Amino acid sequence: AQYTAGAVAGAGTDTAIGILMEDVDLKDGDPGASATDHSGVVMLIGEAVEAHCIGLDAAAKVDLAKGGGGDGFIVFE
Repeated sequence: AQYTAGAVAGAGTDTAIGILMEDVDLKDGDPGASATDHSGVVMLIGEAVEAHCIGLDAAAKVDLAKGGGGDGFIVFE
């Protein structure tokens, strides 16, 4: 599930676990379709430019940041 700031704790959307490196169309171009499983490239360790991250909020940054209090290993510039 997609990270959502302020989601209900335990719903699987309240913790950021990586940065998706490319767009992934889970509905294969059909907005009325149900989402299906797809693969994508996710960064779990590395450096990221904070200004280029869509949807990054303070809570997600803590989840992802090395030394930010979360379990992540991403350094933000």
